[in-house]
Amino acid sequence: MIRKIAAGINTVSKAAKQSIVLGCLAGTALILAAAALSSKAGGSPRLGFLCESMAKTAVTLFAEGVFFGLLGDFLLAVVDRGKK
Repeated sequence: MIRKIAAGINTVSKAAKQSIVLGCLAGTALILAAAALSSKAGGSPRLGFLCESMAKTAVTLFAEGVFFGLLGDFLLAVVDRGKK
């Protein structure tokens, strides 16, 4: 399954790859920060809500990185097809 995903990523443009990778890296960094903060929360409701918000934002970053990377690649393909 990972090979299929890697093969699919290899077919997109360099800009789309960078958008996908940066979205995944930013999401991963935010998830790790939320996990580190939640381990120090010690039952504080404020920190608990902050960690939950950080995790939701991380999921959004993952999705936006993939979506906008693929959308940009799709739009470039449409524009190139229109020029022919």
